[in-house]
Amino acid sequence: MTYRMLLLPALLGLLAIPGGADAQGFNGRARTYASAFKIRDLVLDSVPAAGVPGEGVQRFLPDGTPVTCSASSCQYFRSGEELGVIPILQDLEVNVWTGITGLRAYAHVRGRQSVGDWRVVWPRMEEEVEALAAYVEYGRSFYRVQAGRIWQTSSLGLYNYDGGSAFLRLPRRVDLNVYGGLSLARGLNQLYSTDLISSVEPLGPREDAWLGGFVARWRPIPALATSLTYQREWTTHSGDLYSDRLAGSARLVLDQATVDAELKYDLAGDVVNLGRLGVTVPLGSGFTGRGEVRRYVPFFELWTIWGAFSPVGFDEAKLRVDWMSPTGKLSAHASGGYQKYGDTGAEPPEGYGIRDDAWRLGFGGRINLLKELTLNGAYRYQEGYGSSRHGGDAAAQWTFGRRLYLAATATAFETFSEFQIGSGRVFGAGVQGAAPVGPATLQGGVMFYKHDYIGRPSILDLNQTRANLSLEIPFGKDPGLNGRANR
Repeated sequence: MTYRMLLLPALLGLLAIPGGADAQGFNGRARTYASAFKIRDLVLDSVPAAGVPGEGVQRFLPDGTPVTCSASSCQYFRSGEELGVIPILQDLEVNVWTGITGLRAYAHVRGRQSVGDWRVVWPRMEEEVEALAAYVEYGRSFYRVQAGRIWQTSSLGLYNYDGGSAFLRLPRRVDLNVYGGLSLARGLNQLYSTDLISSVEPLGPREDAWLGGFVARWRPIPALATSLTYQREWTTHSGDLYSDRLAGSARLVLDQATVDAELKYDLAGDVVNLGRLGVTVPLGSGFTGRGEVRRYVPFFELWTIWGAFSPVGFDEAKLRVDWMSPTGKLSAHASGGYQKYGDTGAEPPEGYGIRDDAWRLGFGGRINLLKELTLNGAYRYQEGYGSSRHGGDAAAQWTFGRRLYLAATATAFETFSEFQIGSGRVFGAGVQGAAPVGPATLQGGVMFYKHDYIGRPSILDLNQTRANLSLEIPFGKDPGLNGRANR
């Protein structure tokens, strides 16, 4: 659409609007990200079925590789050539003050490029330049309006759209934000009818959609904060629903304890997707406890086929205890949770021990040995249907000054009977650091991952090397800071 192509130039053109020199200005930051990955391509291969032992569809090669067989051949995946993937992202964020009181423009543009011809490996590289956000804003003490490409963040999630919003500060401690426009696919900045959806969803939406809703917040007393969110998506031509949702939340402070609750309701499907109640209480001697119960059912928009499978939800109870020493140099935490899944209505084959619950445990801590040295560590164990996983992380960070640090990290985890990659162990180690370069900040690091299978050999090579490098450069100044540059 032509008007969307003209959106960014129109915003930057606000710099030319005449106004008081003291109120004009701009600031922002430019960030360049470069990553490098060493991974193996997956190649579909086959062997004659007559040479594979056993019978049926699922069999194993003599080396333990699982294969899927037909009458004539058996197929399997093996590791192909090693690929060096180097995606590069360039982000530019700009705030512009026009000189007119209350009038501001904001743009966040991303450029993408890759070294070599590996666009099929890294997603979205075909979109070389994209406006993630670009809007004009005008605000006064009790209202604010925006128009352009906007990200809407609420308890229902993160949605982006091309349209407008209006924020009002009403009497009796009520704030109201009303928004609407042409809905964009979440995380893609593309219309719903884009090929990016239809290529992975055979029954993708054929029509684009409008997005509309409001977020109302009310704080009747200082100890109580509440919010109510309503949002609806419907097709631009036929008016059919894509989603119709409602969410509410509340937080109450009672002495030193905090009680918070949340509810998400799918009006179109008549399903409560989330009901949550949590309590945080100080326990004394540096301890703080938090308990939470919730009921969760997955939400799917109406254009996708996945909601037709009636996904079951789960009930969950969680408990976490945190502790901090009086000096703040030593802290620790421990947590646990239990999930119970609903009835699927399916009868498993006799002899299969399919469980309908899951549980998890975890603990960790941090210690400041010196002013410049901090040690962190954590361990987690999780077990459920189809898989279990346990492992931990450790890190040591030396801080030498503002924006100057060096950290060494290590990770190890083990999976059993996991559906995607089978049973295996992963060990990883690397370094990460940052240093100031004038007003800019340079960050970088590298991690090495070693994967070993448990209980059976495999011809898949899942080892990886990952490296990253970024440079962030601030520029401009805020006219509200009396001309002082960003620091």
